[in-house]
Amino acid sequence: MTTTSPDGAQNVRLCKVTILAPAQDVDLSFYDDVGDYDTNGAYVVKKGVRGRINCNVTPATCTDTSITWKAKGGAVKVKNGVFYANKVSKKDKNTGEYIPDDITVKCGKFTRTLKMIVTE
Repeated sequence: MTTTSPDGAQNVRLCKVTILAPAQDVDLSFYDDVGDYDTNGAYVVKKGVRGRINCNVTPATCTDTSITWKAKGGAVKVKNGVFYANKVSKKDKNTGEYIPDDITVKCGKFTRTLKMIVTE
């Protein structure tokens, strides 16, 4: 950047400009074919299965690339996009149906959640 002082002398200054591009969307998919989707959209795997989850952040020029992974429910653990189906999912006392765990990914202010059920 060049500036001009009141007496007409030019001064050259270097500036660092940082342009922040936040995430606009996060797309999640299962990288490994280790389970199937049920009729409610939950991904169903067997106990002991380990697999990976793809996390694609858009736009490709996004500068906010810090991704946080969380699993809620107790049957699944997740770390850096790798999930571990450690326990069988809990069942609803009234219906007997499995209660899915939530796997949540956060990138900047954008959050996306997947449902996963672990069976015997």
